[in-house]
Amino acid sequence: MIKIERLLPFRVDTMINSCNLLFDKQGLEWLNRSAGFWRIDESLSQLHNPTTNVIFKIEKLNPVKVGDKLQICKGYVATIESINLKRLSSMLECEAMAAGVQCFGHKKYKHYCPELFFPKTVLKDQQPGFPFMNNAVASFNTLWIKKYGITEMYLDPWIWQYEFKIVNRT
Repeated sequence: MIKIERLLPFRVDTMINSCNLLFDKQGLEWLNRSAGFWRIDESLSQLHNPTTNVIFKIEKLNPVKVGDKLQICKGYVATIESINLKRLSSMLECEAMAAGVQCFGHKKYKHYCPELFFPKTVLKDQQPGFPFMNNAVASFNTLWIKKYGITEMYLDPWIWQYEFKIVNRT
């Protein structure tokens, strides 16, 4: 059973049916030291550094393979259905929503780290969930900042996108 560093913004047992994507940067530290120099070819199968002319097959970079079983959390096992390598900034709205960011209504998505941006005096007098983000990608970005720090947003790291399907409870 594979266990990877996860970025799931919820308690899996309460929201598992609304999520089928997770994002992770495990094993990409070497790549992210010079993230801006790398490009993915048109076939999406190779990573190329035009400065050094180094090429890597993407499938060989990740120890997790399509079909592998993944322990999401205690009691939940999933099968990996697809794996993609992408830049954090290229996340789409539908992908952030599929990753499980919480929505409280029209243009009201959860801010996962308001304590990093607002003083406690401002936060204590607001409605639950304040401040709201106006889209799912912005909400996901606050989750990423909470886990990895604000510098990550500026570095725009390469990340793994795993699409999965829950196959059973263990």
